[in-house]
Amino acid sequence: MDPFGLVEPLYATRDVSYVARTPRAGSSALMQEVSQTVWSVSKELPLANPQTMEDLYKKSLARTSFALVMLGIAGAMAFALGVAGLYGVIFYSVAQRTREIGIRVAMGTQNSEVRRMFIAEGARLAAIGIAVGSVAAFGRGHGGRQANGGIATIDMLPGVVKAAGNTPVLFDSGVRSGSDVVKVLALGATAVGIGRPYRYGLALDGVDGIIHALRSILAEADLLMAIDGYPAIADLRDAAVRLPL
Repeated sequence: MDPFGLVEPLYATRDVSYVARTPRAGSSALMQEVSQTVWSVSKELPLANPQTMEDLYKKSLARTSFALVMLGIAGAMAFALGVAGLYGVIFYSVAQRTREIGIRVAMGTQNSEVRRMFIAEGARLAAIGIAVGSVAAFGRGHGGRQANGGIATIDMLPGVVKAAGNTPVLFDSGVRSGSDVVKVLALGATAVGIGRPYRYGLALDGVDGIIHALRSILAEADLLMAIDGYPAIADLRDAAVRLPL
């Protein structure tokens, strides 16, 4: 009982969903017939949100499709930037070697040979870039976290470390504290990427805030390792233990 009338009444909503299988799905005539059938039972029953299975299927894939489209756009942009960067490097190299090119041409070198020379140099630079990019495996979870019930990136870390062999593994997914750093190192990562904490420090106090955030993370990691009895990172890895998450 509410003598002051401050509590709003609560209403329980109940609805029923029906599925009709027919080759006429989606047609306006079918929707009208279904409405008339429902209203023949009770004119007070509302018929809300009629949909076909195709519509439901498209809605269920909307987020995944959007994510794939965005990943495709990002990949295309990365490819375009890579091509532009490679072109810039080759252009700069050609500009710096204009005198050499003139001498080569004067000595009888064909234009096709000069082009091949610079194309080969560009291919060599691209190969170097690919090799440098493949030196380390970089673990992130920005895509997997979108899936409901998806496996956490840290749960996949031991398998990634095992598959990588001697390749260094850099982990950057949800690391927010020194405790997270110790857990990741204990699971075999070579190095840990700090994402948001340094941004928070930057927003609060500029460069000094970044320094404070990093020192706080290092101090917490050092304290946790000391409490657990690991004087160095090598001792932590040699113990081959998995700390509770």
